[in-house]
Amino acid sequence: MSENITVGVAGNHPGIVATRWAAARASRGRKRLRLAHIVDPRIAGAGNPDLMIEAEAAAARILQEATEAALSVDAGLDVETVVLTGAVIETLAELSKSSGLLVVGSNRGDAPGRASGTHSVRVAAASESPVAVVPDTDLSARRGVVVGVDGSDLSENALAVAAEEASRAGEPLIPVHAWHAPNVYGGGVIVTGDFFDELRLAAEETLSLALAGLRGRYPDLEITPVVVEGIPDMAILDAAHSASLVVVGSRGRGAFARLLLGSVSHGVLAHLETPTIVAK
Repeated sequence: MSENITVGVAGNHPGIVATRWAAARASRGRKRLRLAHIVDPRIAGAGNPDLMIEAEAAAARILQEATEAALSVDAGLDVETVVLTGAVIETLAELSKSSGLLVVGSNRGDAPGRASGTHSVRVAAASESPVAVVPDTDLSARRGVVVGVDGSDLSENALAVAAEEASRAGEPLIPVHAWHAPNVYGGGVIVTGDFFDELRLAAEETLSLALAGLRGRYPDLEITPVVVEGIPDMAILDAAHSASLVVVGSRGRGAFARLLLGSVSHGVLAHLETPTIVAK
């Protein structure tokens, strides 16, 4: 995997927020930071040389501002800038092939305190590398790395990524497993408390098995497991309210596993609480 961290930089505030977040990660890991701005191909296709000159000048200004933002985090960073012409999603997907991590900003959402990463869903689905979606959130008082765990292979990968992130940051790991009772239709069926207890115990066992190997690899890591009845993406978002990072798998179990991005990761990105990594 490449040591590059690539940031898709648009000429807006979310792009600068994402750049600073990525710069901090690049500084900790001594990795190269690649700042990429993408020009709409329709500008080149318009056949107006002045329009293209203006677009190139704007791209240079945007990348200069992003470079200054990155160097304000660490003046010694190795920063590369690139201007590309093409469709945004496809071009970012191509850049992801030579990236260890692709970082994008998010737009503000309607819900107070939350951001909307709906555009980023398409980026995360198309990317070949892990994707970090970064909202404009004050992280100074936040601690903990939340990860969704459902027992699938992809959630095991997300758990491994989250454990490494938490260990490196010296913050608690908060694995979340959500369960819910099946819908029951028709008469004559009695759902007892014992039935719900069995479902809860099965959920606790699923999470316990997933965590079994972590304590040996990370003996000093604080692990705070959460088992809750509810919808998985909402459970993750609730746990992420005071967390500094969320990690989710790109796909999960069930009917939505055949889609490009799973329903849980889609839901978390649509209502961001904190920077979120979609593991691959």
